[in-house]
Formats: sequence, C-alpha cells, structure tokens
Amino acid sequence: LSGVAQHEGRAYDRIARQPGIFQPADLLYLRALGTEPGSAVTEGGGTQIGSAGDLLTRFVLAVLATWRVTHLLANEDGPADVVFRLRRWLGDGFVGSLMDCFNCTSVWIAAPFALFVSTDPLTWALSWLALSGGACLLERLGASPAKEAPQSMPKEGNEDVLR
Repeated sequence: LSGVAQHEGRAYDRIARQPGIFQPADLLYLRALGTEPGSAVTEGGGTQIGSAGDLLTRFVLAVLATWRVTHLLANEDGPADVVFRLRRWLGDGFVGSLMDCFNCTSVWIAAPFALFVSTDPLTWALSWLALSGGACLLERLGASPAKEAPQSMPKEGNEDVLR
C-alpha cells in the first residue's frame, strides 16, 4: 500500500511510510477511518471494494461459510455433541425451532457474514439475502436425490399375469 489516500477532504500518507511493509497499527488506523486495505475511499466517506474480483471472492467465501455454519447448526451434532446439547437446551421454543430448519437458520447465520461482503446498508441487506439463498442452493445440491415412488401398472383384467 503506497500513495496518499483522501478521507473527508484530508490527505493522509500513514501507510506510505515504508512501501511494502504493512503493520497491524495501520489496519487499526484504516478501520478507524472507515476503510480497509485495498479499498478506495469515496467522497461520501464510505468504502468501496477495490475490484469486482475482490467482491466476488468475498461473496463466494461468505456463501461457503454461511453454508458450513448453518449445516453444522441445523444438521449435525457437532464435536463432542456440543450442537446437540445446545439444541436440546433450547428446546421447542422459537430459537430451538429455528435450529431445526436449514433455511430458517441460514437467514440468521448469513447476517453477520454479509458484513464481510459489504458494510454499505443497501448492499449489506442484499448480500444478506443472497448469502442465505446461496447456502440453501448448496444444501439442495448436496442433498441426496429424492427416491421416486414406484409407479403402479394399470390393471387390465387379468391380475394373474406377471409383468
């Protein structure tokens, strides 16, 4: 990271001290300004992802993480039966019933992961729903195919004939 960035009309070159060297304090400084490494600061003070590829990468990672955590909570017992015990402790109440449904759980799990994609309120809301939808699609793709019911043969008159 090098060069001078603009934030609210003021230039700062904190990161340009030593090109190629990024320190944890720099990350805290950027976060305090409302920016992230590799992002551009817009005139309104909000952040914008550096490239479309970066946004796509963040979205795909967030979909996979949403699916994994949701699958763990809704369909697995977890390591040492931790999730099973949590589900039993929650019981049949509202929160307990949410953990029984993959689609319901994915909506609430996707909300914090949407912050990884964007912090802009409108983009966050759209990402939230898209992440949940992506996790539900992955769950359907990974599910075993439903078995078809055997089709009955129409009876003609003679029931003694083997078909």
